[in-house]
Amino acid sequence: MGEEEYRECVDDTFESFRTYDQYVDVVSCWEHFLTEQYGTNDTFHFDRFPAYFPEDSDDPLEPSFSVLFNEDYGIVFDVNQELPSVETKFESKLTELERYDQGVEFHTGNGGKASPSQYDIALLIHGDNFQTEKLRLKKAFDDGKLNVDSNLVLLSYKYIDQDTNPKYQFQRASMVGDNFGDDPLPEQVRMSTRMSMEGGTFENIDIPADVFYDRKATGVLFNSEPPSLYLACYIWHTVFYDFLDDDQRIVWQRRDPNKTLDIVVDVDDLTERLNSDYIPDGGVHEDWVDNTLEYMCVAETAEKVSEGEYYVKFRNLRDKRREYNDTLSDRSEHSDLAHLFAEWHCENTVEMGSGELQELVKADTSNGPDKPRDDLTQPELGEF
Repeated sequence: MGEEEYRECVDDTFESFRTYDQYVDVVSCWEHFLTEQYGTNDTFHFDRFPAYFPEDSDDPLEPSFSVLFNEDYGIVFDVNQELPSVETKFESKLTELERYDQGVEFHTGNGGKASPSQYDIALLIHGDNFQTEKLRLKKAFDDGKLNVDSNLVLLSYKYIDQDTNPKYQFQRASMVGDNFGDDPLPEQVRMSTRMSMEGGTFENIDIPADVFYDRKATGVLFNSEPPSLYLACYIWHTVFYDFLDDDQRIVWQRRDPNKTLDIVVDVDDLTERLNSDYIPDGGVHEDWVDNTLEYMCVAETAEKVSEGEYYVKFRNLRDKRREYNDTLSDRSEHSDLAHLFAEWHCENTVEMGSGELQELVKADTSNGPDKPRDDLTQPELGEF
């Protein structure tokens, strides 16, 4: 196995995990901030998983999140690490922003829809890439490649990892795009005033990391398919324990990382439970869950029994995760588990040929527990 190729695989896989996790943070920040500011209004509705169906297309528009403040005002948010570097894909992104401008119907809290007379489009870019993307967007405006009637508000976001008060910081670009058109909101809470010189200052919005944690704990996902590693860590950390019988939980509490606790899961059932019990309105798709369980097969923490059914080799990995707790500064509670899974997955991805990898994800009815159920509390031999 090539050490360099293996390490690159782990780094790239974890970077995808980290980026998605930060997207979830950003949505949770804004849900906290806007709900605290405006949530007392009966018409206010924060939508973490919006999907709009324009009349000119069968393909839904799925912005990162949206908020309806009242019958007169709303905002569509689009979160990005950076904009596409390939010119054709960049132009497709501009077209997507223009499609947000074509009469979006916002979801209301009671299951209905509303078309506010004014809504803005807020485009968020990671702070590391903000200056470059500002220039690209300004050129797109100047060249006539980007035309929207709604206000297009350009914002940066970045995580500031301070020891005493880690936070996310959001800043509006003052020279590119527009300010918020939030005149329908009470003057004392308008973001257009706070984030411009109209209020006598040009404030950033700072959201401490600890205040939005509850929002993230129930929101969990960003409005797009998560990396399989991300969903695998969430399910392993949060969901699989609830599948255990009482005697399995007793064994789990012993914290033996070599003791396998047999779980057989059905993709349809697991998807339904995620959407009903763990991630309300999350819109988790069955293929997301299937892809995640196949990822776990390559990491050899699961085996495929049949189409839609998997055997999970569940274990208490807390002691194995400790080695990463001391080296990681990333704020995700699943980061240590993500590194562990990424290493197992990449070890096989790099070392095995395509045929061997296909065998790992191949459905086989002989897969599954190889010990009688009543052997559960007996010591097992060997390492995982």
